[in-house]
Amino acid sequence: MNEALKVMIADDEFIIREGIRASVDWDALGMVVVAEAEDGEEALELALQQPVHILLVDMNMPFMDGITLIKRIREAQPECRFVIITGHDEFSYAQEAIRLGVKDYILKPVDPAHLRKVLVQIATELTGDWQQERYLKQATDQIQRNIPLLREQFCLDWLHGRLSEQEIAHQLQFLGLPAQPPAALLLLRWSGIAEGRPPLQDNDRQLLQFAIGNIAAELVQHIPLAVCRDRSGLIVLCLWRQPEHDLAERIVAAVRDCISLHIQAHVQPVEQETMIEDHEPLQAANLTSTPFHRSASINETELTAMARPVNSEAERSAKEALHEQEMQAGLRLETISSVYTTAKRMLDGQLLLSPLVRRARAYIQEHYADPQLTLESLAEHLQVSPTYLSRTMKRELGQSFIHLLVHMRIQQAAHLLADRDCTILEVAELVGYESQHYFSTAFKKVMGVAPNRYRREKVAH
Repeated sequence: MNEALKVMIADDEFIIREGIRASVDWDALGMVVVAEAEDGEEALELALQQPVHILLVDMNMPFMDGITLIKRIREAQPECRFVIITGHDEFSYAQEAIRLGVKDYILKPVDPAHLRKVLVQIATELTGDWQQERYLKQATDQIQRNIPLLREQFCLDWLHGRLSEQEIAHQLQFLGLPAQPPAALLLLRWSGIAEGRPPLQDNDRQLLQFAIGNIAAELVQHIPLAVCRDRSGLIVLCLWRQPEHDLAERIVAAVRDCISLHIQAHVQPVEQETMIEDHEPLQAANLTSTPFHRSASINETELTAMARPVNSEAERSAKEALHEQEMQAGLRLETISSVYTTAKRMLDGQLLLSPLVRRARAYIQEHYADPQLTLESLAEHLQVSPTYLSRTMKRELGQSFIHLLVHMRIQQAAHLLADRDCTILEVAELVGYESQHYFSTAFKKVMGVAPNRYRREKVAH
């Protein structure tokens, strides 16, 4: 800071004020006396009109004493530094001055050399504070400018499993991202070839990759997200809310329309895992034929409850108790790397579906509106055990039976809400829900908003 430090002298004796002014070479210290006051009230009024850096103040002045003046100015100008100049060597004054952070307590008559030494110390302190504040602001500005890059590197490290649970939680907080794992991963891949154009230079290729990422981010700007690109050119968007069911198709179309490129897109839901500890596995009468296990997917268990019809108050109470128990369990932030691996395999097309899974998926697509469709009934239709079917679907699709069923139902419900003049209950029944409550809960879980709000937003657009 190059401007002169502003000084005020407050003393009820004119000769003292003049003596102080004359005893110091203010220009040499980089200071200027901007005001003088003969009582405390005048000094306060002047200080509020024109803030000062240093106040030389007498203890005993008319209308407002020095201690009261210091307290009032400190409230309005915390950076102001105070030096008491007084003819009274009273211990109580000195104690109060120390408590208020006064820089020095000088007795009259003032020793010019001592006063000059105190002023130099204050100037050094103020300059150091301003310099530190400037450095901190520069560092903060630099970090803010680099937040997108820091987020990108963090997400790459997270997706590749290079971070511990503690490091992930710390970085999420530092980078201003939600504390829980993303709800979905969006993967985009471009071959690097632009049809109908000459071979691209590396710089042009990188610019187009950034353009693809920006187009995708624009379509999900209402969702908290982070974008990263790995060495292979794969673009990944971590989305902290479930996107709309047709997001991948809309991004492919938008990239084609805007920059005439053909890309692949895949949305991979994140099934957040929990470890339920210090609780016995919950079993409810008539809820399921097999007990729940200690290690479960919170989304899967929630969605299981959402997908099944409510047959009794006892069943409803059991499901609510299970939901509450699982909500109290901690989410595992580290599992995102395994989801990323599955998503890449899905995008690469390396995961060939077995005839069993293809038949299972086709059956679900055909019968998702049946409220009685369960893993057990599907397994019976396919003549395999429920456990084997569940594991096979999870391994090949990266999704559980319940996750696939609920998402199919909610995707169709989204179409109905946008295209038909149906009530919420009618939409729920058309996609396989007998309870509007569970339908609304499932819809909000998947889409991020309640059905009524989703319909209003679609109508508004």
